[in-house]
Amino acid sequence: MKSVYRFSYGNVFNFILNQIITISYHFIVLLLLAVPVLSLYGEIEYKFRNNHFLMKIITIFMFILLFLYLIYLIVILFLPKKAIIDGHFIRIRRYFLNFSYLIRGFNDEIFIKDIIECKKYEGKRYFLDRTGPYAIFFFNWDSLVEIKTNNDKTYLIPLKNSDDFIDKVNKMISR
Repeated sequence: MKSVYRFSYGNVFNFILNQIITISYHFIVLLLLAVPVLSLYGEIEYKFRNNHFLMKIITIFMFILLFLYLIYLIVILFLPKKAIIDGHFIRIRRYFLNFSYLIRGFNDEIFIKDIIECKKYEGKRYFLDRTGPYAIFFFNWDSLVEIKTNNDKTYLIPLKNSDDFIDKVNKMISR
């Protein structure tokens, strides 16, 4: 049985801040990718400047890639951030690549057998320091769930119905 828990932002202002950060991060990635792509385009244009047909194909291809990335940016804003308990895994859908935790990737997947502890977060509540293992940047502190695994990873996830989530995960751990 699959259970879905949406992220808890606390208020509209936090939600908007998270969306702005997501757009900004992805825009920076776009700019970082644009520099080598444009330099490669310049090299190709220099070598094949007499072949207009090939240059049109390459230009169309570059614009298609840019257009697809912009569609991706729009879609990613409207995908709901959530945690899914699915059999033997907890899948955390952030749809975001946090530069502080690049190794973790775009989303998280936690094997239930690896979980040591799942509880409400009881640590410090930082106002500006958002470099921790948070699933999102601005959220409702009262609904923050802390998951610790046996490979020394900590996941901090703000969830609606966090008490229900914690109970369900703790039941699965104790089996």
